[in-house]
Amino acid sequence: KKMDIIDKIDWKLSVIGVLIVSQTYFYVKRTFFIPKRYVKPTITKGSDKVKQITAYVFSAVGRSVSCSQFSTKLTTYCRLAGIPHVVKEARYDKAPNSKVPYINHDNNIIGDSQLIIRYLENTFNIEEMSKEVIEKKTFNGILKKPFVPYNKLSSSDKAQCDLIRLLCEGELYWGLVSIRWLGEQGIGKSESLWHSTVNSVFEKIPSFMRGMFTAMLRVDLYQACYGQGFSRLSPEDQISLIKRDLKTLSTALDKKLFFLGDYPTECDCIAFGTMEGYLDDSKWPNEITTYVKNECSNLVDYMIRIKQHIYSDMTKEMTLPPSRT
Repeated sequence: KKMDIIDKIDWKLSVIGVLIVSQTYFYVKRTFFIPKRYVKPTITKGSDKVKQITAYVFSAVGRSVSCSQFSTKLTTYCRLAGIPHVVKEARYDKAPNSKVPYINHDNNIIGDSQLIIRYLENTFNIEEMSKEVIEKKTFNGILKKPFVPYNKLSSSDKAQCDLIRLLCEGELYWGLVSIRWLGEQGIGKSESLWHSTVNSVFEKIPSFMRGMFTAMLRVDLYQACYGQGFSRLSPEDQISLIKRDLKTLSTALDKKLFFLGDYPTECDCIAFGTMEGYLDDSKWPNEITTYVKNECSNLVDYMIRIKQHIYSDMTKEMTLPPSRT
């Protein structure tokens, strides 16, 4: 009997030893080593013989075109540039480098909104395609001048375009993450905003899986936000920075129709997607929305103007922007 007891103890100690060693291994590997991975360079140009692309984007939540400003950026670009495109809901497991949105053009799969735009401008004659949008009066005549691709802008306009884009894709992006994902540690100062994210953005996931999946995703995004530095700040400091960014954006727009004048450019695509996120209080009510409405009314008018004209064919019942082929 003593031998049986000793055997049982030895077996349990062996299991505990294996668990300790394996946990230590994964901790050391995750903490002190950068994972080795080879990422293939993204193709920069395709064949212009195939005119149509398929755009894979995140679906709409609340009153927005998409729950992702980058998905909105892509569909807005395609519409303004006159690129024929079919819109489908993205599958994260199919996205190249786990980047959404992504496109399929002539069996070329491209991820990352900025790399997609680079590919489109290298492949198609955007300057001529955008002129057809004006000639057909596609958007109720709001566009007096055609969309101007980045490679056709002057050096100073390129710089201004990039500054606006980087502002939207930088700190203003993390501000939206704070509102939707950080709960009481974020701009909204309430876990109810996080629960709204879980129940609206991830509503298609079965409820018995949703909690675990979203919790893991939330931790990853929090760590990314902490690494960037934004979530290390108090909610009050986060709010202060975002208000300053939005005031800068409002000043840059001033009384112009678009950010660079009376013609749309690449930066308008991401600026529209960003402002949609901040002004959609149907799911995430917060004081930033109130601030924009009171102090940056030109951004409100800008967002409404683009939504009403560029997306006039998208009804409230639709979860994806209609395809334009």
